[in-house]
Amino acid sequence: MKIPYWHVDAFASRPFAGNQAAVMPLDEWLPDATLQAIGAENNFAETAFVVKDATGAADWELRWFTPGLEIRLCGHATLAAGHVLLFPAVAVYYHLIPRYAKRPLVAGHIIGVGWLIGVCANVVIGAHHMYLDFPNTFQQTVNLGMQPLTYAVTIPSALSLYSLSFTIYRSDFEWTPAARFLAVGMVSWLVAGLQGVGLATIQYDALAHNTLWVVGHFHNMALLNIGLVVFAAAYAFVPQLTGRDWHSRRLADWHLVLTVVGGYGSVVPWMLQGLEGAPRRWAVLPQKYETLSQIALPFVLLIAIGQAIFFYNLARTIGWRSVRMSLGSHVHSDDTVNPTERPSEALGAVLAGAGVALGLLCLTSKPLVWAPLGILAGYTATTLGTRRQGWWAVLAAAVLMLVGLAGFRVPS
Repeated sequence: MKIPYWHVDAFASRPFAGNQAAVMPLDEWLPDATLQAIGAENNFAETAFVVKDATGAADWELRWFTPGLEIRLCGHATLAAGHVLLFPAVAVYYHLIPRYAKRPLVAGHIIGVGWLIGVCANVVIGAHHMYLDFPNTFQQTVNLGMQPLTYAVTIPSALSLYSLSFTIYRSDFEWTPAARFLAVGMVSWLVAGLQGVGLATIQYDALAHNTLWVVGHFHNMALLNIGLVVFAAAYAFVPQLTGRDWHSRRLADWHLVLTVVGGYGSVVPWMLQGLEGAPRRWAVLPQKYETLSQIALPFVLLIAIGQAIFFYNLARTIGWRSVRMSLGSHVHSDDTVNPTERPSEALGAVLAGAGVALGLLCLTSKPLVWAPLGILAGYTATTLGTRRQGWWAVLAAAVLMLVGLAGFRVPS
């Protein structure tokens, strides 16, 4: 059994200093006896094990084991786990933005001070998630201290956005696909940060606590900031690793547009539902929230189409032979590529078919939702070499929209 292993020196600015902790991300929880045995073998004061929370109640589940027993809380091991899971996304900004701006990071030394403040505040602000869980107790007194400390967490984000923005400002910035993802990610970082400030305010949290607003805020940060940074890293480093430029920058642009439009199209309904009191952690929402949920569904489809385009572009970049080998297919040394074969046309044909299918949904409900998606899918198909099929899909979606608006419905 192979488990990823990180040795982290917390509360340190140099190697061989600070508090040591082991961090081991898992796909699922192992038996307690196994976790304890690993903790004993590592022989650190604490070993932190992290597993993604499948319930949606939190981002990660975290447990701490000393060489002799499991403990309920450990500050420096928690900080070490946060370093492993979150900080690399921020580091991508600091690494790539100066590269594309062709100049050093503006005020980089100040950012270091900001992150020191943020890390120290993060260790003690767990109580800001419990504003409403312990009313009329000593917890309310604690909350008064947690609110300004939670605001302090925004300091490194604010300084980072200031530094990155002025690194780009008046520079000879190279707008590569990776740079575009980073720029949009910065905007989402700002938007999600402002949402977090609202949730840190006790008066506002009284309305949004345990509602879908929190879910929307999390996905705004996780998908539309950290997720875009992950894709930026892929667009930046894949050419370096393979020695090949990306197959199509146009497809990269479509990937960005569909991910962002689909992302906010699904995040905003969650937030509106949260403002109306829609509870989170419910498998089935009350009937009055159904309309916004249905509006979000087509945007989720846009996200899926965007990721399909990304993986297609990636496959064309690294080569179909490499993809087949990675999937376990045997590739003969004398395999040749048909110069007339154009895989982009296959993707275009799929999108054209999807456009017609989306148009047909206009005959069941919401023609103003399904038809624009069908038209978009058809138009995308025209850009991939299947012009005739794509324009037929656009025409079919438009006609079916008019039919749907006229009141014709297929009985369900």
